[in-house]
Amino acid sequence: MGMQKRILKIGLPQAVEVFGMWGIQMFCLSIISELPVKGVLGVHNIAVRIESLSFLPGFAIGMAASTLVGQYLGARNALMARITIWKCMRYAVIFMTGLGVLFSAFPALFMEIFSNGSTTLIDTGIPVLRTMLVVEPFFAACIVMKMSLRGAGDTRRVMLISYGIMGFFRVVCTWVWFRLAPETMTLWGIWLVFAFEMAVQSAILYKIVKGRSWTKLQV
Repeated sequence: MGMQKRILKIGLPQAVEVFGMWGIQMFCLSIISELPVKGVLGVHNIAVRIESLSFLPGFAIGMAASTLVGQYLGARNALMARITIWKCMRYAVIFMTGLGVLFSAFPALFMEIFSNGSTTLIDTGIPVLRTMLVVEPFFAACIVMKMSLRGAGDTRRVMLISYGIMGFFRVVCTWVWFRLAPETMTLWGIWLVFAFEMAVQSAILYKIVKGRSWTKLQV
């Protein structure tokens, strides 16, 4: 029973977080689908697929950070755990920002690959891909810091941050914007909201990682 409690203590917040994040994403899709722009939902999905070229390798770096952080904390070496986070975060930011620069510099090229040459989708998607220059550094930092804290066993705080920040920006802000001024909403504007949300999450997670509480958790 002791082992079961430990598994639930670490795993349950992560399960709840992932479930909630998918719910928030579905809500965002419902708002995006209501925008009066032809093919807007398709453009959003294409942009996410293009972005996955950067964030999937970013998750791989985050997995390395998570594993090493857990190993170093198990060996009671908090210093090396902290160094691991900073190094992995640096690698992820450099890699994902580099791809963000490519997406921003050649948006039409990437959109054309996935849109079968549709000029409507390409024209709508170009401003969205250019926002990735802003999104990617913060996204990379969030990925590594979140996964590192999970490796340390701090899954509950990661869950609360994800729910709180994503819920406010992606649910409350987009819903209020949609209700009060739907004619001003654009897919580009929604992605800028996502970028600002990532920046806020990064700032909060950075403050937590700079602290010591996560290094003293009993898993």
